Parts: sequence; structure tokens; C-alpha cells
Amino acid sequence: MAKIKAKCSKCNGTGIGPKVERYDGCFEICSRCNGTGAETIEYSPFIVRIERNDVKEVRVKKASGVLCNYGSEDKIVSYKEFLKIKNWPEYLYKIRKKYAADSTIDFPD
Repeated sequence: MAKIKAKCSKCNGTGIGPKVERYDGCFEICSRCNGTGAETIEYSPFIVRIERNDVKEVRVKKASGVLCNYGSEDKIVSYKEFLKIKNWPEYLYKIRKKYAADSTIDFPD
């Protein structure tokens, strides 16, 4: 796991936490960063999308908004097709743009 130092998400980097109710203008030290204003985040660097052996098809949900104005149902694509498309947001943007110009397109290309 890699680590990175980031602005504390609880106190927004101030190091100051919630107000102490009994004292005017008195605040607690942030419990997440212990007053430093920073927190360490652990993550796994992304290198390449990992393939799965148990997937045959992928459903592209209309409810997610990516297929707005395309049709009323979710679309099913083969896992092989899904893997071919490296940038789904860009691909789906192009699909929406094509649909606006020509409603006879198939999904996916």
C-alpha cells in the first residue's frame, strides 16, 4: 500500500474540531488529525484495470445518467466489449452525442 499526506477531511486542514458547548469561542482539537491539519491516506496505485474470469456481460445502467435520451432500458454489453473500451465516460459521451444527431445508432459501436 502506498501512502500520501492530504488535507484532513474532517477539519478541512485547520486542525480544529467541534466547538466546546460550554465555552464561547473554544474549540476542540480535531480527533482525526490530532491538530496537525493533515491525515495520511493509504491506497493501492492504479496501473491497469484487472480482468475477471467470472463475468460474461456488463449492464450499463440508464439510471446512472450516462445513457440519457438514448432509450428507456439498461443496455447489456459483452465483457469482451467492455474490456475493449478503455475510457467509458468518454465513450458514453460520444454515444450520447451520436444519438442526438442520429437516433438509428446501435449500442455499443
